[in-house]
Amino acid sequence: MLFYQAGADSHISAPLRGVLTTEQMKKRDRCVFQYARDFNKPIVWNLAGGYKDPVSRVLDIHINTLKECLSIYYSS
Repeated sequence: MLFYQAGADSHISAPLRGVLTTEQMKKRDRCVFQYARDFNKPIVWNLAGGYKDPVSRVLDIHINTLKECLSIYYSS
């Protein structure tokens, strides 16, 4: 089983000084979900961090994680 904390603190605009762009975070998420799927590993994931103002900017990052998950597991 793979446990993945898909944190938003690593985003370049996060107050805690992240280093990844939005596209890099999407790639990070895609790699994790693809690995779990390719190796038939159950995955448990959660969203964490971000601490942006307004909160909608954090939600955008977390929604991207969900979209990457869906693209791996539910692509046609």
